[in-house]
Amino acid sequence: MTLKHRYLTICLLVSCAAFSVYAQEEETVVIEESSSEIVPQIDVPEEEVVELEAPDQAESDTTAKPIDEELMNVRFQLSAIVPGSPFKTEVEEEIPLPPQKKERLPKEKKPRREFTGVRTVEFGFDVGAGFGNTLVKVTDILKKDVVIDLDTAAGTKNSLESGAAFGLNAVFHQFLNYNNGEKGWGIGEFIGVDGRVDANLPQSMLDFISNGNLNEHDQSGEFAVSGAVFAEAGLKWHGTLLKKKLRISIAPAWYLPLLYIPKSSLTYYLETQNKLSVSLDGTMSVYTPFSFSTDPFSIGPPLKDFGGFDISLNGEYSLFPFLYVGGALSRIPIVPSKLSNGREVTIAGDIINNENLFAGIGDIGSPETNTSDSLDTLWVMRPLRFDVYVLYRPFKKDLLIIKPSIGFTAINPSKEVYFNGILEVQLNVGTIANIGQIFHLYLNTGIEEGYWRHRLGFALNFRAVELDIGAGLKSQHYLASYKVSGAEVSVGMKFGW
Repeated sequence: MTLKHRYLTICLLVSCAAFSVYAQEEETVVIEESSSEIVPQIDVPEEEVVELEAPDQAESDTTAKPIDEELMNVRFQLSAIVPGSPFKTEVEEEIPLPPQKKERLPKEKKPRREFTGVRTVEFGFDVGAGFGNTLVKVTDILKKDVVIDLDTAAGTKNSLESGAAFGLNAVFHQFLNYNNGEKGWGIGEFIGVDGRVDANLPQSMLDFISNGNLNEHDQSGEFAVSGAVFAEAGLKWHGTLLKKKLRISIAPAWYLPLLYIPKSSLTYYLETQNKLSVSLDGTMSVYTPFSFSTDPFSIGPPLKDFGGFDISLNGEYSLFPFLYVGGALSRIPIVPSKLSNGREVTIAGDIINNENLFAGIGDIGSPETNTSDSLDTLWVMRPLRFDVYVLYRPFKKDLLIIKPSIGFTAINPSKEVYFNGILEVQLNVGTIANIGQIFHLYLNTGIEEGYWRHRLGFALNFRAVELDIGAGLKSQHYLASYKVSGAEVSVGMKFGW
């Protein structure tokens, strides 16, 4: 039987049922109406008289109820069998079913880096120092007798083609931060002092000490000296944008050059034709914000210059959960610092002057210094540095981080532009709720501001206290950096909750 035949059969059954119910209702009405008419009286014996009683209303309802229920069931079945049937139940008409909404499965959260600090309020400091050279190993300095082989110093003789370089640096940094982890922003203050001094011995002097001067009896060369010490104080703000995919920070700062020595040269002269004579001649410029006394290197009040202003910008963007890109532009000059208190130190005179070569070196003299000449005003800016980097997280979390970066540093007292290229690997383990990662280990290698560096450090984070320690090797020459020709160390502490 086809669906159409079933549909017609059911409609016929429903029609018959409805017609039977209608006929019963009509018969009941006719009986009730006829009972109200005047019927002629007929004499009937009393024993044959039968009283007709009208059907009880409850009984009528009881009789009709099963029929109504049966009709309802048929209508339900009909509407279920034939889609789009015009027979709809009263429940369907009075209480329409709401449209079904597709349930969306919750998206899996992609882990992102925590840009804010692990402490809401934290106070801390960093202190560090280092030195490097291309001539002497640190292990040689600790020996009783220092032996310097100029042919193998700093790796090979070719490494000393530009002379022997020496450098010192030191830094102190203090900070106080407030971090709002829920909203992804924070603010803080910082105070610090950092300094650096560089010097260079000429190649001609090293050749004279190593090979003698059989072919050239008269020689000369230049010593180069430069350095600066800066004090700073500033504010730092960092925040997140674009649903915490972009992090930015701004750090305006006031700075004051405590000591500034632009690149200066001292020339030495060596004569061995008929006598032994070594002399120095040159000038060195020295600037400070304080007034000079009779001693050019003693400083005291009053403060004559009041420093300058610069700003540092940083940004980092999440391309993917495993890949971030970022950059930093540090110490952008806004207002240069004015240094109006400068002196030119002139050094001239003989160190050795012996007319008789067979009488030995003789007395060693000291060149005279003159600081009577004052210098014009100098406008000073701190070194400008620009870096870009890529941060790769192979496990999509901070367990392992690989961070290569490149950049440059300019506007130095040495009047050089340094190329920076660093590769750093970080390992962060031991995550505990409400504390974060407990152990941090990092290793970086590369060239930074004129030094080849290989640095290893670690940090222990116990939320209330964090200890950071780092140490490394450094030198101005690549091969010398692996032969302990320089070293650096740093210590940092953080407190808060």
